[in-house]
Amino acid sequence: MDISYTHILYTPLTSKSSQNTSGRAFEYAVLLSMIDSAERSACRTTVMESKALVQARQSFEQFDLCMQKELLHAANAGVLSLALLEPRLFAQQTIVDELFLQLSEDRAGQLGDVRDIVAKRPMQDWEVGLSAKHNHKALKSPRLSNAASFGRAWLQVDCSDEYRTTVTEIFAPILELAGKSTWRDFGESNKLAMYAALLSAFKEELERQAANHGSMVPENLLRFLLGNQDFYKLMRMGATTQLQPFNIYGTLGKGIGSNRPVTAVRRLPLPTEFLKIAIVSGTTMHLYCDKGWQISLRVHNKDSFIQPSLAFDVNLIGQPSELFTLLMPFTSG
Repeated sequence: MDISYTHILYTPLTSKSSQNTSGRAFEYAVLLSMIDSAERSACRTTVMESKALVQARQSFEQFDLCMQKELLHAANAGVLSLALLEPRLFAQQTIVDELFLQLSEDRAGQLGDVRDIVAKRPMQDWEVGLSAKHNHKALKSPRLSNAASFGRAWLQVDCSDEYRTTVTEIFAPILELAGKSTWRDFGESNKLAMYAALLSAFKEELERQAANHGSMVPENLLRFLLGNQDFYKLMRMGATTQLQPFNIYGTLGKGIGSNRPVTAVRRLPLPTEFLKIAIVSGTTMHLYCDKGWQISLRVHNKDSFIQPSLAFDVNLIGQPSELFTLLMPFTSG
């Protein structure tokens, strides 16, 4: 596949962008930076064609030259940090040991893989993935609805009958409005009352399941929120790029020969209990777990028109000491 770094960099295109567009554009900038780093290291590289690649390229090209450069500078800082922790990524290889790069399709996230960009060396049975974030740190936005039990997908246990009954009652007032009326039509006070009721039901169900099933509940919840593959979270935050290794399964930070990571990427411990579950506002609850994990979940509607589901915006507000962050300032000039 032919991707011309110079050609794309100097294509002057302008438009304003949504968060989704800027996120995809940043993914593309990270991909370009990885291609450039591979070429500098004399790595034979193939970029896999996909719908996600086309969408990311189109998003990148919606920005003007100045913003494209800024995204690339931010991406370069992150890829430089990544190479320090993953020496296999751009290491010289034999002719048959090729580096494959790909952007993940949305369905990968639906199946539990949160990585946006994956680099693979099939001959070494090795891969590493990135979750690229542009000016936000959220983990994911899972949904709760009246129809689907979150328990099986999130906790690997079925939701209780009590929860099912309660959540059915919570969503009942909007079922006939779904797809026809907006949340504005529904009214702010009605919406906030629904948020509060859902938070209360969710809190009670987590406590109920933890009492019944013990440590597997907080452990499986973290696995669900962080995904079923290890990954690096690469975040452009203002004029700094941040890199965090989420090494749940122990696959990150592998050396090659005498080439070792600049620092050990330690495996992250998973929580075994909820120390406290607190509703801290009408829209937000905090989970305080052992092993250093603290999670914020903010309920909100992601759609203008009413849908029979609500989403959580999930962020880490506390983390184990094993989870570190590399900070790399960059200049946009």
